[in-house]
Amino acid sequence: MRLFSGILLLSLVLSGSLIAQTFVPGEILVKTSQPWQSKNASLKSTLTQGKAPFEIRDVESVVTRKNKGLARLSATRNRDDFYIYKLSITPDTDIKALVSTLSGQAIAGNEILFAQPNYIYKLTTYPTQNAPGYNTYQRANLSLIGMEDAWEYSVGSENVVIAVIDSGIDTNHQEFGGQFWQNPGEIVGNGIDDDNNGFIDDIIGYDIVNNTPTPEDDNGHGTHVSGIASAKGSYLTGVCPGCRIMSLKAANVTGNLTDSDVIKSLNYAIDNGANIINMSFGGPAGFTQRTLMQDIIDEGHEAGIVFVAALGNDNRNTNNAPYYPAAYAHVLAISSVDSNGYKSSFSNFGSVNFIAAPGTSIYASYPSTNVNVYAILSGTSMATPHVAGAIGLMKSVMPWLTPNEIATALQLSAQDRGSSGRDSYYGYGILNLPMAIRYADTIPATLFELTTPNTILSGEPISISVKATDNMSVREVRLYYRYYEQNSPLGDWASIAMTDMGNTLYSGAIPAGPAVSTTVHAYLAGYDLNPSNPVFLPTGGASDPIVIRYPDDIAGPHIAFISQSGDFIASQTEAWVTDNHNVATASITVTINTGVDEGQFTMADNVLTYTDTGLLTISLSNSGLVIPDSGSIEITISAADTTGNISSLSRSFTQSKTLMVIDAEQRKDRFLTYPNPFNPSQEACIFSYQLSNDAEITLSIYSLSMKEVQKWTLPTSYGFAGYHEYSWDGRDKGGNILPNGVYLAVMAVSSNGEQKVLRRHIAIKR
Repeated sequence: MRLFSGILLLSLVLSGSLIAQTFVPGEILVKTSQPWQSKNASLKSTLTQGKAPFEIRDVESVVTRKNKGLARLSATRNRDDFYIYKLSITPDTDIKALVSTLSGQAIAGNEILFAQPNYIYKLTTYPTQNAPGYNTYQRANLSLIGMEDAWEYSVGSENVVIAVIDSGIDTNHQEFGGQFWQNPGEIVGNGIDDDNNGFIDDIIGYDIVNNTPTPEDDNGHGTHVSGIASAKGSYLTGVCPGCRIMSLKAANVTGNLTDSDVIKSLNYAIDNGANIINMSFGGPAGFTQRTLMQDIIDEGHEAGIVFVAALGNDNRNTNNAPYYPAAYAHVLAISSVDSNGYKSSFSNFGSVNFIAAPGTSIYASYPSTNVNVYAILSGTSMATPHVAGAIGLMKSVMPWLTPNEIATALQLSAQDRGSSGRDSYYGYGILNLPMAIRYADTIPATLFELTTPNTILSGEPISISVKATDNMSVREVRLYYRYYEQNSPLGDWASIAMTDMGNTLYSGAIPAGPAVSTTVHAYLAGYDLNPSNPVFLPTGGASDPIVIRYPDDIAGPHIAFISQSGDFIASQTEAWVTDNHNVATASITVTINTGVDEGQFTMADNVLTYTDTGLLTISLSNSGLVIPDSGSIEITISAADTTGNISSLSRSFTQSKTLMVIDAEQRKDRFLTYPNPFNPSQEACIFSYQLSNDAEITLSIYSLSMKEVQKWTLPTSYGFAGYHEYSWDGRDKGGNILPNGVYLAVMAVSSNGEQKVLRRHIAIKR
C-alpha cells in the first residue's frame, strides 16, 4: 500500500540464521612483510599437507600497509610494513590443516607472517512481519535513547564520517541526497585513480564485491542500516542527520561477506577519513585465536576510529560461541532491545555485550525500483547504527574525543537494565545519548576572578561574584557558605545558585548571618554538562574555604607561583599575588636563597615588577645573585593587603637546562591558546607560552583531516627565553578566513639540538 508523499511501506521477512560453512573453500588470507614475489597462476608450493602439495591458482592483494601510509597514526610509533593477500588454492585443500602449519613458513620466497581462512559473515537482520505507523514507532524508539534532548546539542556535523560496511546503499533514495561523504581527491567519472588510493572513481565509497565505484544496494540491508544512522529527514530522521555516510559494499545479494572484502573495506575506511565504522554483520571466528581483521581494527583504533558491531540474532550466549567482529578487541558489541527497553527475543547476549539499543521493528529507508521506499526490519543490525549515529553526534559536538573516551562516556551514561551494573543481556545498559554527551565533556569548567567585599557589617548580606567558563556549557555555579563563632561552626553548609549575569559573570549573596557570628566560610562550585566534573574555588572547596570576617577583611593576599612543577627558568620567575580587595603594592617583598648567595628585594628594586592584574615577575638576571647552573634555590614571597593582612609563600625550584615550554595552566610542554573558541567580539587567537631557553619556533595549523592550512616560522624575538604571546587572525595561507570548526595547532620548538612538538585543539566559531 502507498502512504503519504509517495512512501511505500514494506513488510519484509529476511533470514537471520548463520550458514553452516564459516569460511570460503579454496581461499586463505596471508600476511607478509614484503610484496608478493610472483602471481604465477600455476605456482606450486613446497609445503605439503600429508603427501599432496597444494596449488596457488591466484594471488589478490587485499591490503598494502606501509609505515608512512597511515597518516592518522601517531608519528612517534615505529611500525613495520605489511601486506595482506588472498590466495586462491586447490578447492579440496584441507584449509584448517594448512593454516595451522603455514605461519612462519615461506612460499616461493614469500615469508608468511600469519595465515587464516577467509571467514564468512552474515548480515544480522531478524524476521518481522509487523509494520506499525512511522510517527508512533520511530518516536518510541528514539525517545528511548533520548534523541529529542540530544538534538538540542547538535544534529551532527558534515565533518564526521560514518563508514557503513554492508550491502551498499540506494544512491537515489531521497533520504541520502547530500548525505554522502565526498572523496576530495577524486574526479567524477574520468576512469582515473586521481588520489592514487587504489580505487578508481570512488566518490562516495566503493563496491568492494564487484570492484565498481558505485556501491548500489542489491540486498536492502545496507540502505536500511544507513538510514537509521544518518537519514536526512525527508520522511524519517536518522540519529545523526548532519553526519556523512561512506558506503562500502562488502556483502553480496544473499547477505554474505568474506573476510577479504571486509578487511579491504576496513582498510579503505581507515585510509580515507572515516570516524566511525558500522559493522552490522557477524559470525563465528573459526578455529584461529587471532585474525587479520583484528590487526586492521587495532590500526584503526590507534588512528582514533570507533568500531561498532552487531552481537547477532540467535538468542544465544556468545560466551560459549563467540560472535565476530563484535567479540574483537576495540569493537563495541551492540545488543537489541524493543521500544519498551526489554531485551529483543532474538538478541544474542554474553559478557562481551557493551550496550543495548533499539533493534525491534525499526522503520527505515529501503531500496526498490519504486522511488523512496521504507521498510520495517528487526535485528542487532538495526541496533548497531543507532549507536554509530550516537557516536557521530558525540564527535560532532566534541571532535577531539578518543575511542576510549567515547566508550567510557557511553558506559557511564547507559540506562541500567537487568542486573545492577554490567550484565550479559543489556551490557552496561541502554544507550542514553544526551547523558553520553554530558559524560563525554571531560574538560571541567573554570572559575576565576572571585570577588568579595572588603568590609562587611554584622547582620548584612555578603555579595560575591565570580567568572565561569567552559569548553561547552556552564550548567550551574553554586555558592556554599557556613557561619562560625570563634572557630565553631553554626549549623551545616548551605548553598544558593549563583545568578548568571551574562558575559561569564555570576553573582550571588550570602544571607545575613546570626548576630553572634564572627566569620563566614565560603567556597564556590562550578558544574558543566558532565555531572561528575565539578570544579571548586578555592580549589580545596570545603576543606580550603575563603574566610570572611565580621566586620572586617581578615583574608590576606593569595600567592601562587605560575611554575608549579618545581623547575625554574634562569632569567625570571612569575607568580600571582592577588587579594579579595587590594594588594598593598609597597608591601611585596621577595627573598631569594640560591645556596651560594642570598638577597631580599622590595618593589623599589628593579628585580620585581607587578601589574594591575596581579602578575609578579621576579627578574633573577637583575638580582645580582649567583645563580647555580644546577641545583636548587628557594624563593619566598611576602605581601599584605590594604587592611594589613599578611601572606607569604615559599617554594624550592630546581635549575634545569632542559628545554621547557610552560603555559598558564602550569603544565610543561604545552601551550595555551585564548580565546578558544573564537567569538564574534574577538578577531584573533593568541598563542601564549613561556620558554626556558632561546629557541627556534615553527607554528602550523591543520584541519581535522590533517591538511595544513597555515604555517609560520616565528620571528627571532618570539624565541627568546621568557613569556610570549603570538596572535593569529584565523586566516589560511591565502589570506582567507577559515570556516567554523575544530583545528589543530602544532608548535615545533628547537633549542641546542633538543626539540619539543606541542599540540592544541582550536575551535573557531564566529
